[in-house]
Amino acid sequence: MTTAVPPPRRRFLDKPGGPPSLLGDGGRVDETLTIAGPLSISGAVHANGSVGGVLTIGRTGRWHGNVHAHAAVVLGELHGELVVDTTLELGRNAVIHGSVRAALVAIADGAIVNGRVDVTGDTPPVHFSDRRRDPPDGGSDPG
Repeated sequence: MTTAVPPPRRRFLDKPGGPPSLLGDGGRVDETLTIAGPLSISGAVHANGSVGGVLTIGRTGRWHGNVHAHAAVVLGELHGELVVDTTLELGRNAVIHGSVRAALVAIADGAIVNGRVDVTGDTPPVHFSDRRRDPPDGGSDPG
């Protein structure tokens, strides 16, 4: 007899909802970037952009420019303005040089925001201890 094991409990943003577009280490985008669904980056984006799903900037990811996303997880760096329709999660290694605006903001101990944080929802920013382990290969896997 087999006993069903419940799925592991994960944060909402660890499940981007569909296969993301990927930009791996060493990849680069210039100009303007528009993605209808989720996007995960580990490389460099030098562009303004719009992401219709969850934007995940991995530990080695760098975004230079303004970006608008439905939801976002930042583990790397962003230089510019970030506007998020719903939830923004900043991991412990996140560095933001610019302003951020989101309905709900979760900030891990160690995250740095050099700019303004505007919360458009009713809940004040949530501070948490990020327990994700760094991947052994140095990649950008968020957890």
